[in-house]
Amino acid sequence: MSRSEPLSKVAPCLTTATSFTSNAAQVSQMLVAGGIAVAMAFVGCGARALVVDTGSHLVLLPRLDRTSGHSPDSGRVSQRYLGRHAGLVVSLAFTPDGKIVASGGTDRKIKIWDVRSGTQLRDLAPLEGPVYSLSFSPDGNVLASGVHHHKIILWSTATWTPVCVLKHEFSVNGLSYTPDGKAIASGTSGGTVRLWTADGKRLLWRAEGHGSVTSVRVSPDGDIVATAHADRLVRLWKRSTGHLLGALKGHTAAVTSVSFSPDGKLLATAGADRAIRIWSLRKRVTIRRLSMQTAVESVAFSPDGESLAGGGHDETVLWNTSRWNEGATYRHPGIAFALAFSPDSAILATALGRSGAVVLQAISRLPSAR
Repeated sequence: MSRSEPLSKVAPCLTTATSFTSNAAQVSQMLVAGGIAVAMAFVGCGARALVVDTGSHLVLLPRLDRTSGHSPDSGRVSQRYLGRHAGLVVSLAFTPDGKIVASGGTDRKIKIWDVRSGTQLRDLAPLEGPVYSLSFSPDGNVLASGVHHHKIILWSTATWTPVCVLKHEFSVNGLSYTPDGKAIASGTSGGTVRLWTADGKRLLWRAEGHGSVTSVRVSPDGDIVATAHADRLVRLWKRSTGHLLGALKGHTAAVTSVSFSPDGKLLATAGADRAIRIWSLRKRVTIRRLSMQTAVESVAFSPDGESLAGGGHDETVLWNTSRWNEGATYRHPGIAFALAFSPDSAILATALGRSGAVVLQAISRLPSAR
């Protein structure tokens, strides 16, 4: 994984306030003494917010309704800063009901956050290595975590204790439950792809001999397992047999992330070549290429299918999927290693690698191109 330096290095008594606008190319900064910054900015489609960069983490605060604590512009859950990890934040996952978000980091911890209050509920640590992947079961009863130390740990969300440990030969970089909750797909740095029963008691199939896996997702109908690889390919596997259906070629550098559209017709792939490719799964061809300023580390379709988010170095971009026009861009210090939409598509969680921060941002409806 790549690394980045903080946006600025300032004295302990100073805070950097960063303001930004939708589709803005410039970022303005000011130093405020006393540790308190007040600055108005525009997030997404005009939702006003305050962004504060302390040099070690990013704080994103909305213009709140004083009585409800919600953003009057969106009427939805407020944008929140959820503490920080001591190391890079590299994985995120929402529970199916959207009430909890889990984050995994290189500090060998999984942190469990309450979305509504912004408080940390649990700290699952210390683990044996960095937590590169997270996935909640469809019923919300289990959290699967992929650990650098060649393991998948399944946690009961009732007690937040391990219920099963699955062993791999390499670091587990990608995890995804099947929509029916009966199986878990996993991918490793050694290029191994596996499908397990949900209870972890049986290995259904395995495939080996391919480039390092960076991301894993199962299609909405449960028939296809998509894996992103460092060898610049995206591979598609038949869920029932493990048969390789084909490889998508187009990226000119490592593929870092994959995401299915909710209807299962499209697959978005992100790459270190600064591109997001939108593929037709039926034709197996690229139908759209979206560009970013830096390597793209993460990509995610919103559950309602209306938006696509791409996370890069110092920026996250949102596109409207009806016309694929860029709807919003917001700047941040560090790399967005992971993105996750809440089940209702109202919130986008961003893992800001270097800063160790997890940020929740309310997403308004993006304007379509005229």
